[in-house]
Amino acid sequence: MAKDETLKNLEIAHEGVVIARGLESDVVADRARQERDNYGLKGLIETPFFPDGRPRYTQPQFDALTDDEKEQRREEGFQYRQKRRLADGIKDLSSKFDENTKDSPLANIANAKEIVENASESDRTLLESYAPMARYSQLIKELSDPNTKLSIEDEGELKKIASATASKKQRDALKGYSESLREIGAKLAGYLPSEVVSKDELKVGVEELKERTSKMLKSRFGGDYEAKAIIAVREALRNLVSSGNPDKEKLAASLYLRAEKGYGLGSQDFAKRYT
Repeated sequence: MAKDETLKNLEIAHEGVVIARGLESDVVADRARQERDNYGLKGLIETPFFPDGRPRYTQPQFDALTDDEKEQRREEGFQYRQKRRLADGIKDLSSKFDENTKDSPLANIANAKEIVENASESDRTLLESYAPMARYSQLIKELSDPNTKLSIEDEGELKKIASATASKKQRDALKGYSESLREIGAKLAGYLPSEVVSKDELKVGVEELKERTSKMLKSRFGGDYEAKAIIAVREALRNLVSSGNPDKEKLAASLYLRAEKGYGLGSQDFAKRYT
C-alpha cells in the first residue's frame, strides 16, 4: 500500500534526525554513534542507489573496504539514507495524497498552528474553533494512561482546568454554608488543585470541557462539524505538501507523521526512541 511505504520512508527519515541529535549529546553520544553506524550501513547496502534500485554496495563489497573507508562510507550512507528517505516520503505523500490521507486520524493535528495558518479563510474559522477538541482528546488520553506522569502545577493548561475543577468540587462540598464562605473555599482550592483533585476527577473536568466545546461547535457549524474540520485539515496539509516550498513540504511530512504516529520528524528524544 502507498500509505505503508510513505510512513516507512518518513519513519526512517525521522530516525536519522533523532540519531543526529543524539550525536550532539554528552550523555548518549556513544550509543548514538552505534546507531549511526547501523543506520549508515543500511544506507549503503539496503537503500536504493542505482537507477535499477540496487544499493550502492553489497555486503561483501563493503566488507572488502579498509576500516577508514568503512567509517567514511558509513557516514556518507547515513546522510544519503536520511535525505533519500525523506525525499521519497514527501514525494509519495504528494503524488498519492488522497490515498495516503484516507482514514488518517487528521483530527490529531487540527490544533497545529501551521495547519490553521495554511487553511483557507473560511476553513480557518472552523479550525480555530475546533482546535481545543484535539487538545482535550490528547489530555484525556494522557490522563487515562496510568503510566503517564503529569505535574498539574507545572503545566499551565492542566493547571487552569484543575483549578476550575477543584474550585467546583470545594464549592459543592460547602453546600449549606454562606455564599461568601463557599466563594473563599473555592478560591483557596484553586490555588493548589493537586491536593484537591485526583487524576480521575481532572479527566472528568477535561471531558466536561470537551462536551461543552462540542455543543458550541454543533450550534455554530452543524452536527457534522468534525467531518468538516477533518476535510479542512486535509486541504491545509495538501496546500503545504504541494506548495513547491521545500520547508513547507517537510513540514507537511512532519505533520502527517505526527497525525499517524503521535510525533513529528525528529521530535522524539534519542533516549526515548532507543531504550
